[in-house]
Amino acid sequence: MRLLVYILCIICIIWILKECRQLHIHPLESEIIDVQSLHLSTIETMWESHSPLLIVNVIVPPITISSIIKDNPGYIINDNGKMILLESCETQDISIYKNIGLSTLCTQSPEIKEWSKILSSWSTCNMKQYISFHKGYHTIPLQTCTHNYMLLGVLSSSAIVYIIHPKHAKDIIHKQNNEIKKWSQKVVLKPGSLLVIPSSWLYFYECKGDVIIYHQEADSYSTFLYNSLR
Repeated sequence: MRLLVYILCIICIIWILKECRQLHIHPLESEIIDVQSLHLSTIETMWESHSPLLIVNVIVPPITISSIIKDNPGYIINDNGKMILLESCETQDISIYKNIGLSTLCTQSPEIKEWSKILSSWSTCNMKQYISFHKGYHTIPLQTCTHNYMLLGVLSSSAIVYIIHPKHAKDIIHKQNNEIKKWSQKVVLKPGSLLVIPSSWLYFYECKGDVIIYHQEADSYSTFLYNSLR
């Protein structure tokens, strides 16, 4: 019995190491792959290429900053300890990035629940959904996808997303966003399209106007601990 447990532990460790290594395997010339519909099995097949996916012809719920304010009068946003009255988002330039509280106001629609099925399987865990509000012109600092994937979708207005292959990580270190655009692939993300960014890829976005951005990230049982530590 002890020997069997030992063998199972060895197999489990090998499986975890293999899955974690897969997160860093990307074709050197990866390009964004267009997927023409929210067909889950097609998306899973395309994802095997370890390249970013741009999913188009996606049904988007009719959500705007104004409609969220109307449906949730008096709501207080906790933005990393800073309390912001939701109504103030209608009249002031504001940037709230990856807020879990806002996601509870937006992610209950059937359309977004369908998005949560993307790349979901029996081994998926730690799935998180966020909403970002941006009013006026804003750009976010360079980010690294430290989960199995990052999914971005624009619910209102548009955003320009710049994604950068991990092979350029040393080229862009300590550089400003405007300086690293030449290493990026550019996507104009509008309602009706979703961008899936692979693990270890880098990204940032710029937006102008009243913009709502949906974020979704997830791990698997085999990569959860590794992703939590990096």
